[in-house]
Amino acid sequence: MGDTTPQPDAGLSRAEVDRIVQDAVAGIPEPQPGLTPAQVDEAIRSAVAGMPEPAPGLTSDQVEEIIKAAVADIPGPTPVLTSAEGERIARGVMASLPPRSDLAEYTRFFVEKAISRYETQGLDATLAHYNRPESIDGQ
Repeated sequence: MGDTTPQPDAGLSRAEVDRIVQDAVAGIPEPQPGLTPAQVDEAIRSAVAGMPEPAPGLTSDQVEEIIKAAVADIPGPTPVLTSAEGERIARGVMASLPPRSDLAEYTRFFVEKAISRYETQGLDATLAHYNRPESIDGQ
Protein backbone atom coordinates (compact mmCIF):
# COMPACT_ATOMS: atom_id res chain seq x y z
CA MET A 1 0.00 0.00 0.00
CA GLY A 2 1.06 3.58 -0.65
CA ASP A 3 2.01 6.21 1.87
CA THR A 4 -1.17 7.84 3.26
CA THR A 5 0.64 10.56 5.19
CA PRO A 6 -1.02 13.92 4.37
CA GLN A 7 1.21 16.08 2.18
CA PRO A 8 1.58 19.81 2.95
CA ASP A 9 -0.48 22.16 0.73
CA ALA A 10 1.84 23.35 -2.05
CA GLY A 11 -0.30 26.43 -2.65
CA LEU A 12 -1.72 27.52 -5.97
CA SER A 13 -0.38 26.27 -9.25
CA ARG A 14 0.79 28.68 -11.93
CA ALA A 15 -2.35 27.82 -13.95
CA GLU A 16 -4.56 28.74 -10.98
CA VAL A 17 -2.72 32.04 -10.53
CA ASP A 18 -3.04 32.75 -14.28
CA ARG A 19 -6.79 32.07 -14.07
CA ILE A 20 -7.15 34.44 -11.09
CA VAL A 21 -5.16 37.12 -12.93
CA GLN A 22 -7.29 36.73 -16.07
CA ASP A 23 -10.49 36.98 -13.99
CA ALA A 24 -9.20 40.11 -12.26
CA VAL A 25 -8.09 41.72 -15.54
CA ALA A 26 -11.46 40.95 -17.09
CA GLY A 27 -13.07 42.96 -14.28
CA ILE A 28 -11.06 46.10 -14.99
CA PRO A 29 -13.34 48.82 -16.39
CA GLU A 30 -12.84 50.16 -19.89
CA PRO A 31 -10.15 52.83 -20.04
CA GLN A 32 -11.33 56.38 -19.80
CA PRO A 33 -10.59 58.90 -22.52
CA GLY A 34 -6.93 59.69 -22.56
CA LEU A 35 -5.59 56.19 -21.92
CA THR A 36 -4.81 54.18 -24.98
CA PRO A 37 -5.34 50.42 -25.00
CA ALA A 38 -1.55 50.05 -25.29
CA GLN A 39 -1.08 52.10 -22.09
CA VAL A 40 -3.61 49.94 -20.25
CA ASP A 41 -1.94 46.75 -21.54
CA GLU A 42 1.47 48.05 -20.44
CA ALA A 43 0.17 48.97 -16.97
CA ILE A 44 -1.35 45.50 -16.56
CA ARG A 45 1.81 43.77 -17.79
CA SER A 46 3.92 45.88 -15.45
CA ALA A 47 1.64 45.15 -12.49
CA VAL A 48 1.56 41.42 -13.20
CA ALA A 49 5.34 41.29 -13.77
CA GLY A 50 5.87 42.86 -10.36
CA MET A 51 3.77 40.24 -8.62
CA PRO A 52 5.71 37.73 -6.57
CA GLU A 53 5.69 34.10 -7.61
CA PRO A 54 3.17 32.18 -5.56
CA ALA A 55 4.83 30.60 -2.57
CA PRO A 56 3.68 27.31 -1.10
CA GLY A 57 0.62 27.95 1.01
CA LEU A 58 -0.46 31.17 -0.79
CA THR A 59 -4.25 31.21 -0.89
CA SER A 60 -6.45 32.45 -3.70
CA ASP A 61 -7.63 35.30 -1.43
CA GLN A 62 -4.02 36.41 -0.96
CA VAL A 63 -3.41 36.29 -4.71
CA GLU A 64 -6.58 38.32 -5.34
CA GLU A 65 -5.43 40.88 -2.76
CA ILE A 66 -2.05 41.18 -4.52
CA ILE A 67 -3.82 41.63 -7.87
CA LYS A 68 -6.18 44.29 -6.49
CA ALA A 69 -3.20 46.22 -5.13
CA ALA A 70 -1.45 45.98 -8.51
CA VAL A 71 -4.57 47.12 -10.39
CA ALA A 72 -4.90 50.09 -8.01
CA ASP A 73 -1.44 51.21 -9.18
CA ILE A 74 -2.56 51.55 -12.83
CA PRO A 75 -2.20 55.24 -13.74
CA GLY A 76 -5.29 57.35 -14.26
CA PRO A 77 -6.25 58.99 -17.53
CA THR A 78 -4.14 61.77 -18.95
CA PRO A 79 -5.55 64.74 -20.84
CA VAL A 80 -6.13 64.04 -24.51
CA LEU A 81 -5.28 67.58 -25.65
CA THR A 82 -2.50 69.86 -24.53
CA SER A 83 -3.39 73.46 -23.81
CA ALA A 84 -1.60 74.49 -27.02
CA GLU A 85 -3.73 72.05 -29.04
CA GLY A 86 -6.88 73.35 -27.37
CA GLU A 87 -5.89 76.92 -28.13
CA ARG A 88 -5.16 76.01 -31.78
CA ILE A 89 -8.60 74.42 -32.11
CA ALA A 90 -10.28 77.42 -30.48
CA ARG A 91 -8.52 79.78 -32.89
CA GLY A 92 -9.68 77.62 -35.80
CA VAL A 93 -13.28 77.78 -34.58
CA MET A 94 -13.08 81.52 -34.11
CA ALA A 95 -11.63 81.91 -37.60
CA SER A 96 -14.57 79.96 -39.02
CA LEU A 97 -17.15 82.33 -37.52
CA PRO A 98 -18.73 84.47 -40.20
CA PRO A 99 -18.58 88.24 -39.63
CA ARG A 100 -21.58 89.83 -37.88
CA SER A 101 -21.90 92.20 -40.80
CA ASP A 102 -23.13 89.25 -42.91
CA LEU A 103 -26.32 88.73 -40.91
CA ALA A 104 -27.68 85.89 -43.07
CA GLU A 105 -24.44 83.88 -42.92
CA TYR A 106 -23.99 84.65 -39.20
CA THR A 107 -27.54 83.44 -38.46
CA ARG A 108 -27.07 80.33 -40.63
CA PHE A 109 -23.90 79.47 -38.67
CA PHE A 110 -25.71 79.63 -35.31
CA VAL A 111 -28.69 77.59 -36.58
CA GLU A 112 -26.30 74.90 -37.89
CA LYS A 113 -24.48 74.97 -34.55
CA ALA A 114 -27.79 74.46 -32.70
CA ILE A 115 -28.75 71.56 -34.99
CA SER A 116 -25.35 69.95 -34.47
CA ARG A 117 -25.71 70.31 -30.68
CA TYR A 118 -29.17 68.73 -30.88
CA GLU A 119 -27.89 65.80 -32.98
CA THR A 120 -24.92 65.08 -30.71
CA GLN A 121 -26.28 65.95 -27.25
CA GLY A 122 -30.05 65.64 -27.57
CA LEU A 123 -32.99 67.96 -27.00
CA ASP A 124 -32.65 68.45 -23.22
CA ALA A 125 -28.99 69.45 -23.41
CA THR A 126 -29.68 71.79 -26.35
CA LEU A 127 -32.57 73.50 -24.55
CA ALA A 128 -30.52 73.79 -21.35
CA HIS A 129 -27.67 75.42 -23.30
CA TYR A 130 -29.83 77.93 -25.13
CA ASN A 131 -31.80 78.83 -21.99
CA ARG A 132 -28.59 80.06 -20.33
CA PRO A 133 -27.84 83.81 -20.62
CA GLU A 134 -24.27 83.17 -21.85
CA SER A 135 -25.63 81.47 -24.99
CA ILE A 136 -27.17 84.72 -26.19
CA ASP A 137 -25.11 86.47 -28.86
CA GLY A 138 -26.79 89.60 -30.08
CA GLN A 139 -30.39 89.35 -31.25
